[in-house]
Amino acid sequence: MMYTVEDLRRELADETRDLAPRVTFEQVRTRAVRRRLRNVIGTVAATLVPVFAVGTFVAVQPAGPSPSPLPTGLGATTIVPMVPHPSVGPPSEPLISTGLSVGTGEQLVLFYRDTMNGVEAGLSDPNNGRLRELDGGAAVKPGAFGTVFELDDRRGGIIDYGVFGRADARIEVTIGGKSRPASTGRLPQLPDATLFWVKRDGVRAAPTGAAGAPTPDAVFTARDAAGSVLGTAARIQRSDGSLNRADSAARIGEWMRTGLTLAAGGELVFWFDGDQNSAILHAGRDDGAGTVKELTVLGTYHRPPFDIGFYAGVHTFELLDGMTVTVGTYVGPAATVTMQGANASRPGSARWSAHPQTCIFWAVGVTGPPTGVSKDAQGNVVGATDFSKPGGG
Repeated sequence: MMYTVEDLRRELADETRDLAPRVTFEQVRTRAVRRRLRNVIGTVAATLVPVFAVGTFVAVQPAGPSPSPLPTGLGATTIVPMVPHPSVGPPSEPLISTGLSVGTGEQLVLFYRDTMNGVEAGLSDPNNGRLRELDGGAAVKPGAFGTVFELDDRRGGIIDYGVFGRADARIEVTIGGKSRPASTGRLPQLPDATLFWVKRDGVRAAPTGAAGAPTPDAVFTARDAAGSVLGTAARIQRSDGSLNRADSAARIGEWMRTGLTLAAGGELVFWFDGDQNSAILHAGRDDGAGTVKELTVLGTYHRPPFDIGFYAGVHTFELLDGMTVTVGTYVGPAATVTMQGANASRPGSARWSAHPQTCIFWAVGVTGPPTGVSKDAQGNVVGATDFSKPGGG
């Protein structure tokens, strides 16, 4: 049975039926397993739920109206990406380099996240130090396989990787009746587990949620030193969904300029990219010579974004004059939105041209807690927030 977006909407509604309208991560953990939620968000739910890199809340909303027009082109400006901020903290060192190349310059690395998420993977670019994390995490199960993950290596091959819950396991992959060993490694955080990876040909797993694709033909077997079978795994899950979306995304709408100069030089700018279903909000530095260097990913939004007023969480950036700019996000009908707080100066805002109800707003030099305030066309206050939870205005 294919798992559809409508199935996800019904499941989210069931999971949150007796919760408050704005659902925190702690509530979601109580109602559902965090791994399952995170994997769903990484594949399908990114188009349904706004997720914040530094905020602490997920706003669960009903389906919005039909998507806005298709993305506009990139134009002449080149965007140089950096590392998106992960929502659950940085990877734990060390990272195992598999030596397997993906595309033209990246390599697959494996690392341990935490006890809940297990072993995860990313693509490391040795030329610029960038790490792009892949979807999902393989739980460590004593004496058994965790999820076997797979990605297209963009070079005509297939890469599979995962973890088996025993330290001295030998892993082999069988395709078309022929078996060969997979490469293996160990992490100090997991003394009783074996990580494995292999590049192969054969039938690849379909992208998560795709229907009608052939079943992968690879079977993974773990053996002890004597050759006895310890366990097998045939279920394979793709982990490059978010990577595929990012690589194919086009900028949507115009640049949102601030007129503020960052400590590293260049103007602080914001922009969205994505497709007709979802959009990612970025912050970057425009050097004025045709290159924007991405600083961070601020969130992923359904298209059009859910009209909830203020979004939880703020972001800060260091400016050339030593001051700090505090930035918030608002989606709603207000005529003006401002960032306020003690010693606030140089307030400003910018609307997303593809969906003008989306407003990025900021102020410089705020000391103490910031406040967001929205007003109607007559100047009446219609909402305010301390950014601890979404909503208002």
